[in-house]
Amino acid sequence: MKKLLFTLLIITGVAGSGIAQTTNSDSASHKGHWSIGIDAGLPTGDISLGYSAGIGGSIKFETPTSPVTFLTVSAGFEALLVKNEFKEAGFESSDNFIPLKAGLKVSLGDGVYAEGQAGVSFYTGSGSETFFAYAPGIGYNFKSGLDIGARYEGWVKDGTIGQAVLRVAYRFK
Repeated sequence: MKKLLFTLLIITGVAGSGIAQTTNSDSASHKGHWSIGIDAGLPTGDISLGYSAGIGGSIKFETPTSPVTFLTVSAGFEALLVKNEFKEAGFESSDNFIPLKAGLKVSLGDGVYAEGQAGVSFYTGSGSETFFAYAPGIGYNFKSGLDIGARYEGWVKDGTIGQAVLRVAYRFK
C-alpha cells in the first residue's frame, strides 16, 4: 500500500515538473481544470449477484503535459447498493468505498477523449480493506463545461469488484 502511494506520488511529481518546462503562447490551453460529478454504476461479474447498483460522486483535477495529454488525479465516494433480498436478511444497505486514482487523459479531437487511471480504493466498513483500483474509459467534453464519461472500474484484492460507470460532471474553466 505504502509503495503504491509512494509510486503515485513520484509519477505525479515527475509529470508536474514536466509541465513547468513547457511553453506555449496560448497559456489558457495549459491551465488545469477541476470537475465535479455524479457517478452511477452497474455492477459486473459475480458481484452483480449481491449488488444492484453503484452511486457516488467524484472530484477530478487535470493538468496538461502536452496540448493533447493531461495528467489526472481524482477522489470520490462510491456506495454499492445491496440487493433487497440481502437487506431483508440483515445485511447493510450499502458497502462504501473511497477511490483515489491518478492517470492520463488523451484528447482524441473535437471533445472526445480516452483516459486510464490507477490507484487505490478504501473500503470504509468494518474490517476496512484497501484494493488496487484501475479505470479505463472514454468520454466527451462539451464546450458548455459538461463532461460525460463512461468507464470500467475494477477494484482488485482476492478477486475483482467491477462495475460499468457513467460519470456526468461539470468541468470548471
